[in-house]
Amino acid sequence: DVLNIVSQSSSQELLSIYHIIGKGENEVVTTDKTVKDFLTPNRKLHALLKEKCFTTFYDEFDGDHTWKYWKPDLRRALIENFSE
Repeated sequence: DVLNIVSQSSSQELLSIYHIIGKGENEVVTTDKTVKDFLTPNRKLHALLKEKCFTTFYDEFDGDHTWKYWKPDLRRALIENFSE
């Protein structure tokens, strides 16, 4: 899984990560109609990325796992990822 891959990584300088998650993403209904907690594992991933000294931008927004909340962040994502 992702946490294991990150914990074993030794190439932190090769990657910069833009990572956002909605605070309401703790009960996401997936395409197979199961309910999953996306927030807790993303918080664990963020803590691990910091511990491993990855360059990362992390933010938790007020919202859930829908386009309504992701769309307004596109501008910031592009600036963070592609500006000098």
